[in-house]
Amino acid sequence: MPSVERRLTQALDLPSVSDGVIQGAGVRVVLRKGAGREQIQALSDQAKVPLVPVPARFEDAFIDLLGGGPGGTSALAEHLPPVELGSDTAVSCRNLTKRFGEFTATDNVSFEVQQGEIFGLLGPNGAGKSTGFKMLCGLLKPIAGEAHVVGHDLRRATGAAKSRLGYIAQKFSLYNLLSVQQNLEFSAGVYQLAGNTRRNRIAEMIETFDLGDWLSATPESLPLGHKQRLALACAYAEASCVVSG
Repeated sequence: MPSVERRLTQALDLPSVSDGVIQGAGVRVVLRKGAGREQIQALSDQAKVPLVPVPARFEDAFIDLLGGGPGGTSALAEHLPPVELGSDTAVSCRNLTKRFGEFTATDNVSFEVQQGEIFGLLGPNGAGKSTGFKMLCGLLKPIAGEAHVVGHDLRRATGAAKSRLGYIAQKFSLYNLLSVQQNLEFSAGVYQLAGNTRRNRIAEMIETFDLGDWLSATPESLPLGHKQRLALACAYAEASCVVSG
């Protein structure tokens, strides 16, 4: 049986579906005005899950007025090659520990992130979330424990792990003295992309995030949404996996 995420993707790609969202263990979809149930019923039968009518909500009308939500196919995913893993685990940490003098910033942290999974670390300020991310990015060295990123052991292959991982800070942290184009060039260069690979990756990110009209602008002059697009584009220009902190 397909995963609930896969069922949502299939539903959103149907012409008759205006919007959809995961709700508990199921998928809630909104049909377009005048659309029949044939396509969604066929998908329901194929997945062997029941199709149950539910009352409309205010949000449904709002999304309908906007012309519907996004489809199930990601323009970003279409541009990026699949990540090949030796297992289903993309990131793993075992007893990861970091101290600064007498202060223990991260204490015996262990977790796994499976391929295709969205994973979050929750905690108050000072809990060690950012320190953990920085260790995964190879910016800090743990004093104990181990971590693997896309199959690479951070103790032995820090450079290889960094080349597969992009990072987006919670606070916008790109360079306002550089243009959008220059930020993309800089990010790709830091991770040693060169030649056609570098040019092609940057061109893909410009097209995917619709940054073509903003290439000569500085990040501080961009609307907030475009700033976030640029931050994500720079992270993907660097690597095939992205974490946010």
